[in-house]
Amino acid sequence: KNADIIKWNSGSHDSLNGTSAQFVKADGSFDNTAYAYWDDVNSVLAIGPDAGFGVTRPSWGGLDCIFIGNQAGAGANNVNGATYIGAYAGNYARSAFGSNFVGWGTGYRAENAYSSNFFGNAAGFRAINSNSANFFGENTGNNATNANNSNFIGSSAGQGAINASYSNFFGNYAGNNATAASNSNFFGENAGNNASSADLSNLFGYQAGQNNGSVGIGSNNIIIGTNISMADNTANAINIGGVIFGTGTYSDINTQSIAAVSAGKVGIGIVNPATTLDVNGTTQASQFKLSALNTAPTSSSDTGTTGEIRIVNGFIYVCVANNTWQRTTLSTF
Repeated sequence: KNADIIKWNSGSHDSLNGTSAQFVKADGSFDNTAYAYWDDVNSVLAIGPDAGFGVTRPSWGGLDCIFIGNQAGAGANNVNGATYIGAYAGNYARSAFGSNFVGWGTGYRAENAYSSNFFGNAAGFRAINSNSANFFGENTGNNATNANNSNFIGSSAGQGAINASYSNFFGNYAGNNATAASNSNFFGENAGNNASSADLSNLFGYQAGQNNGSVGIGSNNIIIGTNISMADNTANAINIGGVIFGTGTYSDINTQSIAAVSAGKVGIGIVNPATTLDVNGTTQASQFKLSALNTAPTSSSDTGTTGEIRIVNGFIYVCVANNTWQRTTLSTF
């Protein structure tokens, strides 16, 4: 009832010359808020006030776009093969070819927004260098900078993230306002929230790596667990469940390695392990085996640390105080 119909017209729309069609109201007048247009290189469907108004196509191709919603895609630059659905979706987006904008304000004024997907209210809103990326959820990647080749999934995931390329943000507020967050993975609500210099990091779990201090964690960290993080400016470290800690993790992004890190240390119950394995508490095993006998102290006052034990042929040496050694004799039987 009173449904609009389409009427084909020759002529032009928005300075394009070719065949066009406009919706016609029940009273027979044209509805200027909706039109279709095509010619040898362009095909456009626009529905909504100023939808697709003032768009420009790239020099190498036509428009081939769909604009649905108030000012959807209006003023977008270098548009080709893109879809804009929702009020202000892709409005004034720059280099927005090959992308999809679905939801209110998605990709609004996004720059270098080609080959990307923006789904959810304000997803990719003013995102800069947001090409080849995926934004799913309200405010995902909102005002993100250098967000190319990344995935943002969850309300406000990656919102305000800076230098967030080649990363994955999954979970509400994951990577929110993270700085230097490239080549990283943030999984879980608030994971990496406000993390600083967090590139090359892997943060898994609710609020894992969330910055609650004044500076924030550093780069190349691994954090797995619920509501745990690291001290400010920590880099090349591990925190698993607040139980297992590590330092000196491998950080060369140019050369892949399968070898052990020579300076790496692991602590159990020790945040900053001092030795290769540093344990706070009692250890138990079915057997202890030395890979080789130790070197004996040269004298009872030789350099040593309290609690150090050395086993050699014929003797066991124990450092009972710094630089103070005692020994017991071993014999055959």
